[in-house]
Amino acid sequence: MHPNPRRVLPVVLILALAGFGYWYFFGGGRTSATNDVISASGTIETVQVSVNPELGGRVAAVNVDEGDTVKAGDVLVQLDATLLEAQRAQAAAALASATANYESLKDGAAAEQLKAAEAQAKLGVLAAQQALQSLQDSAALAAAQAQQAVAQAQNALTKAEKNLGYARNPAGESLYDAVSDTKLALDNAQANLQLANVDPNVSAYNNAVFVTNWYQRRWEEAKAKYDASNGAQDLKDAMDQAWDAYQSKLNDQLALQLRIDTNQVNKQDTVAKAQEAYDEAVTNLNDALKGPDADKLALAQANVALAEAALKDAQTRAAKLAAGPDPDQLALAEARLTSAQAALKAAQAALSPEQLNAARSQMDAAQAAMDLLEVQIKKLTLTAPVDGVVLSRAIEPGEVASPGAVLLVLGQLSDLTITVYVPEDRYGDIALGRAARVSVDSFSNETFTATVTHIADQAEFTPRNVQTAEGRKTTVFAVKLSIDNPGGRLKPGMPADVKFGDG
Repeated sequence: MHPNPRRVLPVVLILALAGFGYWYFFGGGRTSATNDVISASGTIETVQVSVNPELGGRVAAVNVDEGDTVKAGDVLVQLDATLLEAQRAQAAAALASATANYESLKDGAAAEQLKAAEAQAKLGVLAAQQALQSLQDSAALAAAQAQQAVAQAQNALTKAEKNLGYARNPAGESLYDAVSDTKLALDNAQANLQLANVDPNVSAYNNAVFVTNWYQRRWEEAKAKYDASNGAQDLKDAMDQAWDAYQSKLNDQLALQLRIDTNQVNKQDTVAKAQEAYDEAVTNLNDALKGPDADKLALAQANVALAEAALKDAQTRAAKLAAGPDPDQLALAEARLTSAQAALKAAQAALSPEQLNAARSQMDAAQAAMDLLEVQIKKLTLTAPVDGVVLSRAIEPGEVASPGAVLLVLGQLSDLTITVYVPEDRYGDIALGRAARVSVDSFSNETFTATVTHIADQAEFTPRNVQTAEGRKTTVFAVKLSIDNPGGRLKPGMPADVKFGDG
């Protein structure tokens, strides 16, 4: 018998649907997500190197400006070394004295030589005591200067935040006011130029022309009479008088004309300058209405971060000095005093076999003091630790730099990175060494090559401001890439888009 078609047909349909589902999910019915382009966004970063002095002092010279390219070892900032050089001269004299004392003892010195060494040692103790006392006496001044540095850093932060506000919203009220003010000035200048035609000097000039013409005709009549006579003296005198009167009126007319012309030129110049100021104000407003400049915004944000760091350093320095002298300088002064007292004891000791060893120690101590000053003087010359570009400069010649304060910030534009976050379901599509394309708004028609250098091994949750609860459950992995930066066109702080794949 043939099977019943009504019973067989449902079974066939079920088997067909099951086969189609297996083909769709495990075969070619669904395109692999790994072939899709992975897109992410982030901010370009670079390695920033701060230039900080180990010792404080007045700035003698700053050899670079923002934007300058420097090489490792280039001299960037020179601090005033006058005080340390004077101390080095003293240390050199002390070293020479200690060396002479040692040589004298080695060759069998007389008692007078030992007395001279004792006097020199006393002088060294006195100098060390005075240096320690001076440090203690100036503690209040140093603390006040540290507080002043805090105030200056706070002021710099306020200015940086204000500049950041301008960068975020360049079309401020002041630009509108500038357009309004310059337009009013232009209207006033043009009105004054129009009023030049009704200037009282113009009416006076017209009257002067009429009078001058009358005196000219009078002179011409007198001249005609004289020319018709046989040289009558009375007619010649009348002609000369008429000529003098005519010349006097003509001079008055020319003076009025010069005054009117000068006034006209001045008012025309005022109109031209007012027009130029108005055009410039309109141009500035139109430029600002285009929106924030990405480079200026990134620089303003970097300056705020730098100002915040400088304020923190200044506050740390002020807290350090609030309780008294600088601990490092105090320890150094106390060590110098201890060394000088030890040298004095050695000089006062009786001549004995151990005296030569004591003199040798005194010479070594003087040499150590000399070496210490040489190291300190060398630290007053700040050089570039790496090749890079000066991103910011926070010091000027004549200012006092505090130890550890950030004077310059260098950026290695050849070593740019960007960190983006990839969803968990695409995490397996990223591999170390994989290439990607980077695009920024400043170069909208270009792309830059990047290479994956690090992939996080732990997931992170997406931010809480994701709109849906489902989205907040999603986790992402941080991926760090190294960016090729030909020509140094890319800058830290630029927002950028990264694409993995061929799309």
